[in-house]
Amino acid sequence: MAAASGPPPEVVRQRLLSILSTASPAPTTRDLRRCLAAAFGRDFVHEHVYHNRVVLERRGEVTRVARTAAGGRHTRWTLGTVGAAADR
Repeated sequence: MAAASGPPPEVVRQRLLSILSTASPAPTTRDLRRCLAAAFGRDFVHEHVYHNRVVLERRGEVTRVARTAAGGRHTRWTLGTVGAAADR
């Protein structure tokens, strides 16, 4: 069975960076899923968002906000030093 087609991974990653550049407060993975679903008109499973977020984190484009700083039990995300510099 073929996997459902969707937007190319790099398009998803660029959208994630766009979401993070305007989000306040820092969004959770759930928030990012909802934003992607609205942008692309299709659902995204948590693992798909997580994988793309990991790629961006390894590149230094996103960073995890410490749970104590963010409050709540869900991990939040913000632009990393590379992503923030590109946004200027």
